Amino acid sequence: SASRGREGPRRSWAANRRRTRRPSPLPVPDAVSGSGRGTRGGEPGAALELVVARHREDLAWLRRVPRVFTITVYDKSGEPGAAHPLPNVGDEAQTYLHHVVGRYGHLADVTVFCQGKPFDHAPDFHRTLRGIARDGLGPDGFRSFGFVVDRDDADGALFRTWRGNPGKRGLPLARFWGEVFGGTVPDEFVFFPGAQFAVTAAQARLRPLEFYRRALSASVFLPDA
Repeated sequence: SASRGREGPRRSWAANRRRTRRPSPLPVPDAVSGSGRGTRGGEPGAALELVVARHREDLAWLRRVPRVFTITVYDKSGEPGAAHPLPNVGDEAQTYLHHVVGRYGHLADVTVFCQGKPFDHAPDFHRTLRGIARDGLGPDGFRSFGFVVDRDDADGALFRTWRGNPGKRGLPLARFWGEVFGGTVPDEFVFFPGAQFAVTAAQARLRPLEFYRRALSASVFLPDA
């Protein structure tokens, strides 16, 4: 399996990427087709789900999650007994996208996506969950839980300077854009380090299922991006 750290604690980058060999393709789960019509995900009382991308982190913190959340843990540790085991490839992005593709037609009104140890980038994570349980997500239908907004160019100039990238390899954002979005590559990419967020089903379904299938594939073959 891939080395510890694929879904382990993060330090200062969105996913603490490391060079790995190119894995074989993963099967993409079938999804139940949905109408794509909006839900009440922005309102209090919506159906809530917490999706956790775990490697080998201690999940005792889940005991403090508000009980209105359905909790789904995808486990890449290789330990026996996991309810939702996944191959240890593609970082948390692959985990999140696996969930979206597989649940596209019946996503919760609001889904919160987080790492097995969410507090490095969101120290007030429990408070945030309580707020969503009480107030809903709001009209925008999306919220990042990072406390920093950063930027990088299409070649990953910022990524090369990151201390977690000692080889100073580039970031294939231009290729990622072409694989997933197509069209003209932006000169600048704005991102929220931490890779933890909440999204409504209505907001997620503004993109078709095939978009998420492409992104899922890219998360395996272009894991840095």
